[in-house]
Formats: sequence, C-alpha cells, structure tokens
Amino acid sequence: MKSIFSGLVLFGASLVNAQAAILNLGSLTINEASVSGTPVPGFTVDLDILDPSTNILAAYASIAVTSIGGADQFVYTAASNTDPNGMGPPAGSVPGGPVPSGTVDDVAGTIEVDMSSWFSDHGPFDQNLGGTATGLWNSATGDYQMAWTVALNDPRHPAFGSFVTWTVHGVASPVPVPAAVWLFGSGLLGLAGIARRKHITRAA
Repeated sequence: MKSIFSGLVLFGASLVNAQAAILNLGSLTINEASVSGTPVPGFTVDLDILDPSTNILAAYASIAVTSIGGADQFVYTAASNTDPNGMGPPAGSVPGGPVPSGTVDDVAGTIEVDMSSWFSDHGPFDQNLGGTATGLWNSATGDYQMAWTVALNDPRHPAFGSFVTWTVHGVASPVPVPAAVWLFGSGLLGLAGIARRKHITRAA
C-alpha cells in the first residue's frame, strides 16, 4: 500500500511540475539584430528588422535588410538560398535548415534555438550562416537575448573562414501547458493525500 501512495505522489508531482524547466517555444519574434566579427572589424552592424511582429517559428521568413559598404544585406530563413538580390549563387543551390524551433528553461532563465536556416545575402554572397543560438530569457516578460558564432563559408568571400557573431533580441513565448495537466496532477496529489490519511487512521 505504501508503494502505491508513493507512486501516486510522484506521478502527481511530475504532472504538476510539467510546466517547469524545459518548455518548447511556440513563438519567437525579433526586435533587434546585429552582426559583428572579422568582416566588419571594430564595429557591429545593426540590422533593420522588417516586421518585429513576425513569429519566425511559424514559417520561413524575411528577417531584415541593411546596407554594408553600399550593398544591401538581406537576412532571411529558408530551406535553401533564395538569392533575393539576384547577384549570388542560384536560388536553391545552398542548403539551409528547418524552420527555427527551440526551447526555454523557465528555471535557469535560458533559451536555445535552432537557427540553422539563417541566411545572409550580401552582394554576390548568399550564405547560410546559421547555427544554434543560446542566451538568456526572462520568463516574466518573455524578453530574450541570444547569439551564435559561425564561419563565413563562401570560398569567394575575401574573409572566407573568418567568424562572425549574430546577436538577436526579441520576445519568446513557450507553448502553454494545458490546464487539464495541472488539474489532473493536483487531483492525483489530493487523492493520494486523502488515501494516506485514511490508511493512517485505520492503522491507528
């Protein structure tokens, strides 16, 4: 009987705590983005975000556009390059990645997102510069800041092999845990407590 009580308590507690720790992200928007590194030594290039309300976890998206050295730079996510300025490798010739996805840890206050579909199109260079982004997340406000570092991978680029760091800020929200999970877990804990009290009363 004691093992049954213990099992109920542990199972109920695990359900009640289901919303804690690692949670899958349901939405992530980008309000600010920048890139720094060898190709832009000594300063950071801030990107002009096209639509800060875009949930980049919902589908591939155009992220930002800015100008570096007089040439427009387009930043986007895609399954393969789209060559938005018509100067780079043919569209579809550079592999990308899946639509971004990730998790947050509401105990540690951290975020991790697969940004392997991240492209930068600058002049004739349309490169996949994605990676795994990590950073900090505020569970109260949803605000986050994350970054990743990647090597320029177009052999034609004068800084080929040099590393750049992308930094993005915005708001991230986890997928809500259904209320039924809370109720079911809490109910199991309550039943376990009642059963235990009855068992103790009978034993006395």
